[in-house]
Amino acid sequence: MRTQYEQLEYEYYETFWQSRNNGFSSNENHYSSAIAFPGVVDFIAWLSDQDRKPRTVLDIGIGNGRNAVVFAQAGYTVTGIDIAPSAIEIAQKNAAENNVTYTARVQSFFSYTPKQAFDVVVDCGLLHHARKQEWRHYQEQLDRVCAPCGYVFLKVFSSASPYLFERTYGARNWTLYEQHYNHFFTDNELELILGDRYTIHEQYYLPKSDSGIVYTVIFAQKKS
Repeated sequence: MRTQYEQLEYEYYETFWQSRNNGFSSNENHYSSAIAFPGVVDFIAWLSDQDRKPRTVLDIGIGNGRNAVVFAQAGYTVTGIDIAPSAIEIAQKNAAENNVTYTARVQSFFSYTPKQAFDVVVDCGLLHHARKQEWRHYQEQLDRVCAPCGYVFLKVFSSASPYLFERTYGARNWTLYEQHYNHFFTDNELELILGDRYTIHEQYYLPKSDSGIVYTVIFAQKKS
């Protein structure tokens, strides 16, 4: 069962992933490429240095599986969920082509009730499409799926993105195009969402090289 706003995002992304025809973008900076997001690669290296060694990973909004592949290659047991069936088809193809195994299923994050929480939760593009009305539900679900002392990787559009606010949108830190919502988070908003339940170990800005978009990348850990 999808939320009202999730239905709008489903329609947008299902149309998009269908247009890919089971293929990958040649633009390495785009989320439809076969190349993992650079921050995810850094996060995997960071996890290897932690005292607590995680084993299971939940990739929420798995898309074409580009990040799930590198986690599986690093030895993790990966589950990926996405609301778009066409994305899951590509993710399954991606696993086969890279000779890795992970579970990829059509599933709304907002209604997901796993039997066990995961050691690692990866959000590489879901939160910044969630409306403010959904943030509380997002917090509740993150707490549900992340195990005590588990790790969280979060990548969101940042309000530091110059192309938005210096030219077009003024003080407004969101856009809406054909009912597709993008939120460009301030640091205070991210602190509000993670609250006192998570410790932020690393937080940095990562510019997207082919546009004026800047990402905020966070490595966090849930408190026990």
